[in-house]
Amino acid sequence: MKPLELVIMQGRYTIHRLDKNKDIPDTVSDSSFYSVTRTDDELSVVCESALIVPADQSESGWSCLKVQGVLEFSLTGILAELSGCLARAGVSIFAVSTYNTDYILVKTQALADATAVLSAAGHKIIRTRDKDKPDPPPVSPIAETPEPPYYAVIFTSVRTNGNEGYKKTAEEMVALAKEQPGFLGVESARDGLGITVSYWSDLKAIQDWKANADHRIAQKKGKEDWYSGYKIRISKVEREYGWK
Repeated sequence: MKPLELVIMQGRYTIHRLDKNKDIPDTVSDSSFYSVTRTDDELSVVCESALIVPADQSESGWSCLKVQGVLEFSLTGILAELSGCLARAGVSIFAVSTYNTDYILVKTQALADATAVLSAAGHKIIRTRDKDKPDPPPVSPIAETPEPPYYAVIFTSVRTNGNEGYKKTAEEMVALAKEQPGFLGVESARDGLGITVSYWSDLKAIQDWKANADHRIAQKKGKEDWYSGYKIRISKVEREYGWK
């Protein structure tokens, strides 16, 4: 199978279950993307989480990946390929199929893992952007670090389309980190999936930076507005080598 292009759709979604005899709530049609399925057992609705749906049960916190393009009915194994990749990574899905294509919903907290796994499998991940959103920042230079050992904090993230205050706060956090005892350098790049690696002399310096009051405010804002998913990994650097 040739590689697929998957678009990370804007917004967050909720899956609702209603009684099979209930009418489809009027608010559902206000969602930019929604799916409604009625069976002998239930009425199932997928729509944006911001909408109020009088459901019997609701499962919130989903992000959506759309398979780009029109899939011919003769094509086989599309969902099997994607769901197989994600299953091997322990990422559960909720799938929606339309006449043209397939949509894969994953838990927002697992979106970074999902996109990383799909990218590693050769598929292209595309994140939709607001028309007023500026181009992503250039890749940062390689950090000049001392002889190992030292520690690396690897921050892998997927952005939402919320952009208010992001660039200013990111610049302020880099400047603030440089003032912290034990800070050694930082590298950052983003192309859909963002990776920022900061380097520290020891674990206490990392813990102190995490507990910094201004940094904690930025972390809270990130969870609420700027990131649809992220993961932080801390590792000890034992060796380094390279060239310029």
